[in-house]
Amino acid sequence: AVVCVSVKIPQLIPLTFVLFTKELLMLVGGFLLIKKSIRVPASKWYGKVATIVFYVSATVLVYVNAILKADNSMLSLILTLITTIFMIFALIMYIRLFIGILTDNSNKSLEGENIN
Repeated sequence: AVVCVSVKIPQLIPLTFVLFTKELLMLVGGFLLIKKSIRVPASKWYGKVATIVFYVSATVLVYVNAILKADNSMLSLILTLITTIFMIFALIMYIRLFIGILTDNSNKSLEGENIN
């Protein structure tokens, strides 16, 4: 749905790119955790906030473009920047969480080994 709306409203293309990049990296991280038999943590508040900001921005842009038939470049730029900042923040926080889980797990596996 996001891709279809982005085709109709090109101002959403940068948001869509950031969203898919973030989600793809999180998918790869989750896959790596599962492959190492590590439980994938539940979503965090920063991911939920980034998603809400994305959908609010997309809704506003669709409303302005489709309903009001207006093309407000400044509004598009501001919403794109705000949403991008939130998504990048969430991605950084998830990367930190991912690294922390991997580090903690490798420390636990080292503690379980006998070192002679």
